[in-house]
Amino acid sequence: MKKVFAALRTEPLPVEERRALSELSEEEFDKALEKLEIHGGARVDFGGAVTKGASGWQKSYTVQAQYRAEQFEMWCDSPIRALAAWRNWCGILET
Repeated sequence: MKKVFAALRTEPLPVEERRALSELSEEEFDKALEKLEIHGGARVDFGGAVTKGASGWQKSYTVQAQYRAEQFEMWCDSPIRALAAWRNWCGILET
């Protein structure tokens, strides 16, 4: 993601052209760009042009990554407790 963010500019450029300049595979570039867009590090307009977003995207990404790691640990440590939490969140009552 850092590599893609560093390659972005304030001038709009079609995603395909920016991808070609990145030297990453299509899958790697698209996955990183999607995450950057979610966290504010990239902007993609309706025409498919991409520009650099805010530099604070890393904080949002780090918070989400930590949350996912905690979820994974909960499932690994106690799958029964995790399943109960999921059922509670979904509103599923045990009968």
